[in-house]
Amino acid sequence: MTHKKNGFLTFCFACLPGAGQMFLGFPRRGVSLMFLFFLVAGLTGYFHLEFLVFLLPVIWFFSFFDAINRNSLSDEEFQKLTDDFPGFPTELPFTKPFSGKLRLGTAIVLILAGVKYLFDNLISLLSEWGIRLPVDLAYYYDIASYYIPQFLFALLIIIVGLYLIFNKKQDLKEREGGEE
Repeated sequence: MTHKKNGFLTFCFACLPGAGQMFLGFPRRGVSLMFLFFLVAGLTGYFHLEFLVFLLPVIWFFSFFDAINRNSLSDEEFQKLTDDFPGFPTELPFTKPFSGKLRLGTAIVLILAGVKYLFDNLISLLSEWGIRLPVDLAYYYDIASYYIPQFLFALLIIIVGLYLIFNKKQDLKEREGGEE
């Protein structure tokens, strides 16, 4: 892999999260940073999760300075770099193709998002045709479409946290049992 890239072009590409890494020859790292940035932006806007907005500049700055620093490394240091997912070991259960619970969870989320999107478009189409929902039904739909995604996301955070706690306790028990 060629190391030295044009500094100005690296700077320009680094302004878009992940593009600088791809320009330097790290496509997995670049795509994962770009995906993470736009995923957070999409979740923030679509599901009204405004508390996630603080993550956008963190991801952007990490991506920008990572690309600039990689380009400024010596040739020997640059050759030692790997194209990995930032902040994660290369072998994680969720980096493998979808299987088991991850596949089912992803399917459920996609189906629910599709149903909500379809229902939103149906309401817009009916509105275009001059058909209005009863005031009460429209009010309850607005409340549900705003608060339910926030509630489900908060519940997901709690479940992941509990899983991490109980999984850690299980790991400790296995280590203690293996040392005896």
